[in-house]
Amino acid sequence: MGDRRKGGADMGTDNGKAIDPGKCPLCGQGNACASAANEPPGACWCAGEKFPPGLFDLLPPGTRNKACICQACLKAYAARRI
Repeated sequence: MGDRRKGGADMGTDNGKAIDPGKCPLCGQGNACASAANEPPGACWCAGEKFPPGLFDLLPPGTRNKACICQACLKAYAARRI
């Protein structure tokens, strides 16, 4: 199975700005992360998804493992739209 994003409640920073674990670091929209909502990770939409490694290369510095990529960005990347 491919690399999957796991949510983290850690509110790290991206160049001094707080990272919202409930928002996608690529588009800024809600990511529907079950972990950020304090639900079991297996309940998250991403549990059965495959995330291509190249998608993570698009993340802004300091955001990896801080907030999940949303389903729309995953689909857009898979279709090579981002």
